[in-house]
Amino acid sequence: MADHFSFALHGPAEQLVPLLQLESPAALPDIAGALYLDENGSRVESPECDWDPAVFSGIDWSNIYRVVDSRLKAIEITAAQVLQQLGCPWAARSKPAKINYPAFLSNAAEKTVDLELAGCSFCDVATDKGLVSGFSQEFVLDQVSALPETAEGRKISFELINENPLPGLPHLLEGIQRRGLEISRINLTLRADWLLKAERHLQAALEMARDMHIRIVFASIGFESFSDILLGNLNKGLSVDANLAAVDLVRRMKAAFPRELGYLRHEGGNHGFIHPTPWDTPATESEVGRIIAKHDLARDILPDHSTPLIIHHASGLGAWIRRIESRENLSFNRIGAIIAWWDDPF
Repeated sequence: MADHFSFALHGPAEQLVPLLQLESPAALPDIAGALYLDENGSRVESPECDWDPAVFSGIDWSNIYRVVDSRLKAIEITAAQVLQQLGCPWAARSKPAKINYPAFLSNAAEKTVDLELAGCSFCDVATDKGLVSGFSQEFVLDQVSALPETAEGRKISFELINENPLPGLPHLLEGIQRRGLEISRINLTLRADWLLKAERHLQAALEMARDMHIRIVFASIGFESFSDILLGNLNKGLSVDANLAAVDLVRRMKAAFPRELGYLRHEGGNHGFIHPTPWDTPATESEVGRIIAKHDLARDILPDHSTPLIIHHASGLGAWIRRIESRENLSFNRIGAIIAWWDDPF
């Protein structure tokens, strides 16, 4: 694809600032993280810089514009992200996994592909997310302090970027109170099993939220499936029982903290539910349907519509399906950066 762009950039985007300031292609050799072809057509890759927390704490949210009628117009920022952790602990270490063949292949029974997977098999950024690094409390508070305010004088809603946010959430809320910051809402994305392990931290945070008159919203809980077979092939590292226990915990906490905890669809919740998948069979369909009905998941847990499994080339499942293609001498269609497993192979 090198004919379609001048260079690519690995790592933190702020490495691009010197190039933007110099406005000269000749500066490429001096840009950290730059990947490009030199005049002889040889690939050159400069070492990338480390993350610099100072870049994020110095954001000016009033300096973001778009072009409207050939003029720059300031964008009103109503929601933001606050970076607390880089990476995903579940993707931090590769682990052996056996992924079943697609159920629709005629010779699929009992066939598997052995892989080393970092994180969920469908995750296309697991290699990058495997870098797990937390930032200091003061760095996170600096970001919150810099957020724009609502008409009521509170900081706008923000998503806390942390794959396992609950253990440190009470401490963060204490820091927000200590600084005298008035916030309105924190959105969280988390795994069901880590939610279970952090029940006492969640309760403590909700008690603080009640005193602070704020809301903590589970914007997305990664249930993904309610079949152990499918969860295994997705390499989620959890079971249906763990998912259902998390559902029970969320419902209990909602009953105890109805104003402070949000997770319903109309409150901003959109929880992970992947369907269809290559491993769907009448047995898995029946199992999932039975569990959905028994636990009334359609009432408050399931999203308005499921998300079909998407296999990106860079994901673990990308390696899985390429291995099957090689073994079985067949090919699946490619659509840009994804592999169309739902099409008949040829």
